[in-house]
Amino acid sequence: MLRLAAYRRGLPLTSSVDAIIVVGSPREAREVEKLAGLGHRVYSVPGRRDDHYVARLLSMYSTSVEGHLVYHGSGLYIAGIGGREPLANIKSLNMEIEKQRPSMLVLVSEYPPHGLFDRSRIGVDRGLFEVSDAIAAWMPRVVVLGDCYGPGVVHVGGILYVCLGSPRCRAYIDFINGGFHAEMLCKGSS
Repeated sequence: MLRLAAYRRGLPLTSSVDAIIVVGSPREAREVEKLAGLGHRVYSVPGRRDDHYVARLLSMYSTSVEGHLVYHGSGLYIAGIGGREPLANIKSLNMEIEKQRPSMLVLVSEYPPHGLFDRSRIGVDRGLFEVSDAIAAWMPRVVVLGDCYGPGVVHVGGILYVCLGSPRCRAYIDFINGGFHAEMLCKGSS
């Protein structure tokens, strides 16, 4: 069994995982340094409100997957579309994914795909068509979304989508018997 924990703009609270995914920096940039001392591999992408300084901090204290494909081990690759330059990230990932052709890919994206977890409070679809196209081309097994609406988990077309949506929420993603499953936990919900 392989277990990942995913967080949105927060510091991880667990130690019983194989790797940690952080989408967007913690609220205080100086907290990013704490990622290095967690004792686990930490993969990160900066959020849409994170500047270049914060992105550099994430790269220093974790493995930034913004625009990169990283091999975790056991056949698992992790790739990321960050919030600062999503189209450039997608272009870079197209080349890396075409070269490596990973069979087990987890995609971490600040942005949701168009039409899924992207409905704003005023009813506007905010997802990116380019993220939708990338998902269709790369066929990741799991997509972890940061800035999305309505935290939740859903299977669509053989892909597990995990929408964090809030710093109050975290997800545990397990790979068991050839399949991925996720559990969403949010503070303050029953």
